[in-house]
Amino acid sequence: MSAGRRRSTRTRACDISPAVREIVNRRDKGCIFCLAAYELPQGYIPELFRMEIMHFVSRSTGGLGIPENLAKGCFYHHRMLDQSPKRNEMKLIFESYLRNHYPDWEESRLYFAKDEQERIRDYGKTETEGAAQVPAENLEH
Repeated sequence: MSAGRRRSTRTRACDISPAVREIVNRRDKGCIFCLAAYELPQGYIPELFRMEIMHFVSRSTGGLGIPENLAKGCFYHHRMLDQSPKRNEMKLIFESYLRNHYPDWEESRLYFAKDEQERIRDYGKTETEGAAQVPAENLEH
């Protein structure tokens, strides 16, 4: 990006901030699909693959970079989610995982909307400032 050029509000809202990345990394103990033993090839060792953070609603369609839209996935399953015919099946697993962590979860809240900029900005705050709380039972000690 050239000096003096600002990223759009939508781009910033869909990016995953370091604070949100930390929340997801604390919440998720590994790839949500590996932990569910989903489509593991024979001899597959998840630890050998890089862990990534996946969007439930993709960034390209305005999916926000908030914990309710994200989960940890290994390189293998992330590519499968993005590029395979099993996407719809995987999205059901992903949705179930998110609903388990956020009982009032709704997909409609995961999309960028200009009138929701204040809510989106809150995720850049630290956990102690009241944004994006991580339940105590999900914190590693």
